[in-house]
Amino acid sequence: MAHVLEGSIRKSGNTFRITTQLINVANGLHVWSETYDRNIEDIFKIQDEIAAKVTEQLKITLLGKAPTSKPVNTKAYNLYLQAKQLRYQASKEGIVNAIKLLEASIAIDSTYAPAWADLSVNYINALAIYRLAFNGEGIIKGKQAANKAIALNPEFAKGYVRLAAYERSDWNFKEASQLNTKALKLEPNNIEVIRGASKNAFINGEFNLAIELTQKLIELDPLNNCGKYNLGLYFLMHGQFSIQRKR
Repeated sequence: MAHVLEGSIRKSGNTFRITTQLINVANGLHVWSETYDRNIEDIFKIQDEIAAKVTEQLKITLLGKAPTSKPVNTKAYNLYLQAKQLRYQASKEGIVNAIKLLEASIAIDSTYAPAWADLSVNYINALAIYRLAFNGEGIIKGKQAANKAIALNPEFAKGYVRLAAYERSDWNFKEASQLNTKALKLEPNNIEVIRGASKNAFINGEFNLAIELTQKLIELDPLNNCGKYNLGLYFLMHGQFSIQRKR
């Protein structure tokens, strides 16, 4: 648990004051606080109102900005979710079928940036891991898909992570680093963004940064075994052969 939300209430006549505050558990410091003065005429309405405002402020404080969403075609979205599940199976057949589903999803709704980003990562996985050439067009299609995701939503961090992978494959390490840095600024607590940036740092020989980012990844996702494996690898490559485990 990284943060705790506390609250207090004081009443004077028909008026009461509610104070809420977000506290960092690690150091006890107040990250955010707010006070609400209201009349007690409709206590239940006020409860809902303040709960909504507190939730909004928490999102802004913890996520950096209030999340936004856009309408998505239901059928296209279902195909996107099925493709994501197939990718997680980590098999040749899964990747091939995931690409087919994503292409079908995009045919229905070509404005959904995450579908383009996932199409991009499936192509690079097919090429880099499973050696599936797709008639030599895989890199071209994958890079185009990443650029399309960014064009549709310039605030979508994963689009930059996907494009960075293709820049690395073309030995454009400076461009890849810039793309990953931009992605981190947009979504600093996104697991996939952190993983992409840590991998990029490792490839560039920036072991301290790779370790720092991977430690953050594990803090956010303690059950991420891939992250733990990578952390051990980064320590090993950095010459830190004996690291005392934190208790």
